[in-house]
Amino acid sequence: MEIPKENLSTFQLPDGEQGYTVELSVLKKLIGDSANDLRAAMVACLEKGIWPTCLLSNRGVFSLSDQIKLLQSGAAIIGAGGLGGTVVHGLARLGVGRLSICDGDAFEESNLNRQLLARLDRLGMNKARCAADEIALINPAIEVTVFDVWADETTLSEILEGCQIAVDCLDNMTSRYHLQSASELMGIPLIHGSLGGMEGFVMIIRPGEAGLTKLYGPETGAATLRDDLDLGFPYFTPAMVASLQVKLAVMMLIGRQENGAEKVFHIDMNIPAINHFDLSNS
Repeated sequence: MEIPKENLSTFQLPDGEQGYTVELSVLKKLIGDSANDLRAAMVACLEKGIWPTCLLSNRGVFSLSDQIKLLQSGAAIIGAGGLGGTVVHGLARLGVGRLSICDGDAFEESNLNRQLLARLDRLGMNKARCAADEIALINPAIEVTVFDVWADETTLSEILEGCQIAVDCLDNMTSRYHLQSASELMGIPLIHGSLGGMEGFVMIIRPGEAGLTKLYGPETGAATLRDDLDLGFPYFTPAMVASLQVKLAVMMLIGRQENGAEKVFHIDMNIPAINHFDLSNS
């Protein structure tokens, strides 16, 4: 695909040379509104060294080839509430090309203190569908598949199909264990996140690892555990947990693996601090 030079914008590279960017409005005029076509056009531009303007600020952390990998990747976000809303925003803004979003719940007023997708005009509306609407306004090149159902043994294989990573944004342990099992069967890593009050946990669970069992114990004993409403969910705790989930997910998608198997990150907003510990020998 050739873009007339007058339709490109320029920026200064560190070596003094000019770099080129192209705006979404230009791509839409050239090829239309299809998410697949826009995404393919972005990849073609990146292959020629031209950054889509909406992704230009990723440059410096991500290379051209990194950004191409993200656009060609798929991620499943299971839960679109306190964690999931922030994860959805992060992955879409960073340019992960295909997102499968699952949530059977609807927004209610108590979500407004922390859930990024929650608004007064969305009360009573399905969270996953609202997430898709939001992404369309952020980056129309992102392909979104909505699953407005609860995540369980009967739905998860379809939700994870075609994805290279899953992100656990659930709020109960039974569903989390089902998600870990489904991710294992699909052969993809899972980024687990949980929180309560001022603290949270994030963990990468690769296929073949015990994961949740090492952190919380056997499924039968952990099934009654739930993110504790009595501890509260102030905005900054899920925002921190979700941001770390996004960071780990995109780094795995571009092949920058986090060192150390079964590493758990503990976020303590009281200090604030992020610490990590290794469960591989426990």
